[in-house]
Amino acid sequence: MANTMSARGRLLSEIYRRGIRLEVAGGAIRMVPPEKSTPELQAMVEADQAWLIRQLTTPYDHEWVLDATAQILSRTAAKLGDRPLPPEAARALDDVDRAAVEGSRLGVLVALAGFEAAVEDAAGS
Repeated sequence: MANTMSARGRLLSEIYRRGIRLEVAGGAIRMVPPEKSTPELQAMVEADQAWLIRQLTTPYDHEWVLDATAQILSRTAAKLGDRPLPPEAARALDDVDRAAVEGSRLGVLVALAGFEAAVEDAAGS
């Protein structure tokens, strides 16, 4: 099965896998901790910098979180089929919940991308 995640989804899932937090500093995106980054990841972040800054600065909206979560869950349900949820995907869903409680729009996006990537990995894509 081919990887169907968008380039932005792959960026967010890589941020999730590496345990990186993004911050806006002086109008630019900074990765924390910086030693978990790679030149390739840095280039991906720079390419989507304007969008990432918008996600970090847009006010949190619970309805938006519900819509985004529903979209990802329905998209990944077909990939998962009747197989059990992989442990990595279950952890990512816990992280979606945690980010929602914290009111982190980007945290929700990153955890959802981690969830989708874990399901795709388990499906052998």
